[in-house]
Amino acid sequence: MINPIKLFTSFSGRIPRLWFWVGLCTLAAISPFSIWSAMRGNPFAKGLELVRSLGVAGLLWAIVLLLPLAALMVKRLHDRGKSGIYALLFYLPAFLTTLRALDFNPPQLAQFEYWLSWVIWWTGAAGLFFLIDLGFFGSKSGSNKYGPQPGAREA
Repeated sequence: MINPIKLFTSFSGRIPRLWFWVGLCTLAAISPFSIWSAMRGNPFAKGLELVRSLGVAGLLWAIVLLLPLAALMVKRLHDRGKSGIYALLFYLPAFLTTLRALDFNPPQLAQFEYWLSWVIWWTGAAGLFFLIDLGFFGSKSGSNKYGPQPGAREA
């Protein structure tokens, strides 16, 4: 049995697909970017609208939920034999899109409008890749540098 606190806060070790899905569904249920907002059209815009309506508390809640999502992704990447650094491929475009959506537009992002469609495309492609790779492919068998295979009995 996996410790739920460790599941959402630790970046070390490995987790199997089942626990990845359990964690992902749990976060979706308590997130402002939940399935409910996804079914109402543009999930990112609806989620940001909800966060804005809640003010600082909503922003803090959305940021706090990034930690457990990152922990799930990193441990699942470890289970697939990959470094947790790959999670940046998902988070960097999402971070840039969030900056734009929050009307944060420093001079360094002056050409951001031009790149925005590419960033949105990359965010969707990266999200789909991670969902397929982490959610549908099995564990790398045996121990790897991130720990023993989840559920495997140590001899």
